[in-house]
Amino acid sequence: MTPEQCTVGRELLGWTIQELAVKSGVGTAPVLMLEVGHAILRPETLTKLQTTLEAGGVDFSGPEVQLREVSKACPA
Repeated sequence: MTPEQCTVGRELLGWTIQELAVKSGVGTAPVLMLEVGHAILRPETLTKLQTTLEAGGVDFSGPEVQLREVSKACPA
């Protein structure tokens, strides 16, 4: 996950940097430093951030970061 992908994913969910940090169990400073491109984080930290964003509905699999489509089941 690149710094830009992190920022886009977080913004798609409407989360602040602090919210992403708390939800992922990562400090606020590493998230901020990643997003501004001033840090290379440990692989474990990147994995925590990406996993948290994906759990929130962010899809990193395509050419662009986007929210996964949620299927809407019709009531029976």
